[in-house]
Amino acid sequence: MKYTGQLSSAVALNVYARYMLQSPWQANTSRDLELGCYSDKRIHRTQVGASVTVKPISWLNVLAGVEGTYDLAIAQQHGVKEVDEFNDYLDVDGNLTPAARLLQLRRVPQGHRHHAHRQHHRRRFPTTSLYGPSFVPRVALTKEIGRFHAKALVARAFRAPVFENIAYGRDVKPEYITVFELETGFQFMPSLYAGVNVFDNRVSPTLVYQEVGLDSLYLNGGTTGTHGLELKVRTKASWGYLKASYSFYEATVRGVTQFLVDGHPELFLGAPQHRFTLHGSLRLGDHLAINPALVVYSEALRARGPSTAASPR
Repeated sequence: MKYTGQLSSAVALNVYARYMLQSPWQANTSRDLELGCYSDKRIHRTQVGASVTVKPISWLNVLAGVEGTYDLAIAQQHGVKEVDEFNDYLDVDGNLTPAARLLQLRRVPQGHRHHAHRQHHRRRFPTTSLYGPSFVPRVALTKEIGRFHAKALVARAFRAPVFENIAYGRDVKPEYITVFELETGFQFMPSLYAGVNVFDNRVSPTLVYQEVGLDSLYLNGGTTGTHGLELKVRTKASWGYLKASYSFYEATVRGVTQFLVDGHPELFLGAPQHRFTLHGSLRLGDHLAINPALVVYSEALRARGPSTAASPR
C-alpha cells in the first residue's frame, strides 16, 4: 500500500506499508535432518515508512524519511521427529554447533517464534536490535538540458544479517555498501530513449558463506569492489513497449579469497561478467497483453572439488 500527497507546492509526502511472506533455504526432508541441515521456516516481514521531499529552491530537492522493518521467523514442525540428544552436535568447547542450534529450534512446540527488529531511518539512520545505529546518507545531483539529462550519485547502504546468517554465523556484522554512479541519457524522440550508467561499488565487511570439510558457516571477510557500466534503450508506442539493457562489471577490490577465480582476476566466483536483458509488452486489446522477457548471461565460473581447511569454498 502506498500514499503520495502534495502538502504544498514545495513539500510532498510519501507513506507506504509492505508485507512479505518468504520460505527461504527450504530443506525439510528426513535426509536433511540426518545431515544436520534441516530448515523449514516461514519469514514474515512487515515494513512501514514515510518520507518527505522538500524543494526549498528551484535546483535543490531534500529527502528525509524513516523506515521500520519487523522480521518474524516461525519454525515449522510438520513431519519432524523429536531430537532429544545433542551430544553429537557439540564443538570442542562444549557449545552447540550451528546445525545443532537449528535442530534445537525444532524441539520447541509448533509456533516457536524467533524475532528480529530492524529500523531503517532513510535519510538515513538505521538501527537494529542487534547491531545498533548506522548513518547511511545519499546525495544525488541531476541536470536536464532539453532532451539530455545527467546524474551524479554518491550513496551508502546498510544490510543487516538475516536469520540464517546469524544461526550459522560466527559473530557476523552488517555489511556497508558505498556506491558512486554517473548517468547520462538522451531522448532521441518521444518514443525512443537511450542511456548509459557507470558505477563503482564497495562492500565491507563482506558477508561470506564458507565450507571447510563438513562444517559450514557465515563470517565477515574483507572488502570487495567492482566497477562497470550499464547501457539501456527503451521504446514505447501504441502497440506496447520494448526495453533492452546490457551490463558489464569488473572486480577491482579482491579482499575475499572465497570470491576469487583462478586465472581470472577480473571476475568474482559465480558472478557472470556480461548480462543482456530484453523485456517487452505487446498489447492485444484494452485488457490483454503479452509480456515476454529474455535474460542472457555470460559464463559464471564456480569452484570445483571438495573443500579443505587449506582451500575453503
